[in-house]
Amino acid sequence: MDFKRIELIFFCAFLSLNLFLLYTFRQSQVDQVPTSEMTTVADIESRLKADKITFEGTFSAKIYDGYYLSAETTNFHDVVKDSYDKIENHRLSRTLPLSSQITIERQWLERELKSFLIGDEPIIFGADYHLRDHPSSENSEIVLSQEFEGLPFYDETSELQFDVPDEDDKVTLKSYTQTHLSEIQPLREKQEVISENAAIKTLYMSNRIPSESKVLKTELAYTRLFTVRDKNVYIPAWFVWIETNKNNVQLERINAFTNSVISASIPEVKK
Repeated sequence: MDFKRIELIFFCAFLSLNLFLLYTFRQSQVDQVPTSEMTTVADIESRLKADKITFEGTFSAKIYDGYYLSAETTNFHDVVKDSYDKIENHRLSRTLPLSSQITIERQWLERELKSFLIGDEPIIFGADYHLRDHPSSENSEIVLSQEFEGLPFYDETSELQFDVPDEDDKVTLKSYTQTHLSEIQPLREKQEVISENAAIKTLYMSNRIPSESKVLKTELAYTRLFTVRDKNVYIPAWFVWIETNKNNVQLERINAFTNSVISASIPEVKK
């Protein structure tokens, strides 16, 4: 009997069996991947389209960076002396005298506003504010806010809002309300934040984007996280404006550090 031949046959048989078992093991590992993991790596834009959620362009995968910031809400009682100004809860309200009211064509709004903010009847801290285009804003409002290293604040603690007549081509600046932040400073080193694509994916997976809706706009901006000892703490967040099938605009926020949905309420820590 040729024992070497029998040995070779057994060797080949065991090798084939081992290869088959290895292949079976690998296949079982793939089959056991949870559905949720498979979903997170899916093309988010394709899934949005499947749910009839519309959007323009594509969602960027670019990684940005930002800070944890601290700031104090400006006390207008310390800087405003005019008796006709109304100050309540750190918010200044003012009606401009007739001689200071101006009418601006909407197509030149940003340019004319820059001059107006620091003009003959200057807005307090006017140079600190920049015009913002909020999809949820009505034509009867013009909203500006502060910035830190080019990244805006989208928060009620840093806002200059003009109430204007609802006109198509021109607006008349008659009155405004204002909040302002002072002593803005980083609490730690700059950190990376999530991409626009990741923020949209989190909203979708959290069921915060209704079917048959439209993503109008996304923007990275600072928002208040909490208040402690009269100091506000801000983080970068992705703001996403969504038009629902009821023609309403809802605003969602994603913590750009932790990639989690931010609730509507802002806690105040008293110590």
